[in-house]
Amino acid sequence: MVTGFDEEQAGGVLVERFSIDTAVQPESADCDLLDVRQCLYDEGAMAHMFCEWRGQPLSLFVVPGRSDREQILEIVGHDAVIWSGDANTYVLVAEQGPVEIGRVADYVRQYTD
Repeated sequence: MVTGFDEEQAGGVLVERFSIDTAVQPESADCDLLDVRQCLYDEGAMAHMFCEWRGQPLSLFVVPGRSDREQILEIVGHDAVIWSGDANTYVLVAEQGPVEIGRVADYVRQYTD
């Protein structure tokens, strides 16, 4: 775990590197922010936030631009939740099983909607 990396620093990285202005969920007893990196996909770049939920790894992708769909998906041994809030689309991904993806999504969404 990277110590001293908090929601303020993550928000700064999102703005500086990706021009994404969004609130970031605060660290808590359940959620640790580890890193923010760039991730490429078909339509360009998105932010990839590495987190842990109760010690289990998960990823939160922040894609500039809104999507009108909201879904819960199962992707080859992973669970994912997709939603839009403010001016961005969010994709939360975790390994299937150890993380209650719906609970994590509820926690993150209270800061991004």
